[in-house]
Amino acid sequence: MAATTTHDDRIDAYIAKSADFAKPILGRIRKLIHKACPDATETIKWGMPFFEYNGSPLCNMAGFKEHCAFGFWNAAMLTDPEGILQVKDKNAMGHLDRLVSMKRPAGGQGHGGLSERSGAADKRR
Repeated sequence: MAATTTHDDRIDAYIAKSADFAKPILGRIRKLIHKACPDATETIKWGMPFFEYNGSPLCNMAGFKEHCAFGFWNAAMLTDPEGILQVKDKNAMGHLDRLVSMKRPAGGQGHGGLSERSGAADKRR
């Protein structure tokens, strides 16, 4: 059966109006989601791009002034042997920290080509 990937023009517009540094990050995340889950559908919820699978939230992304964010809706259900996802409790969304670049960190290690920056000074919650 063929994949039923759908693209939402509102996500195209969201990416287009994002900060210049964020456009390639958001575009890459979008591409990776559809590669990993060809049946994912796109929508906007709470003003940000969401991806759904079988009518349920799968993950979301957002662009901000100085960073991007990405999170899995049911992250606690995922295996995370490298401890990349930040999950506070079993019912919480899991997310990567502040994404600021598409460059792979030194040594070739990283999160699917997405670099992250974190630190106490960056926590604005």
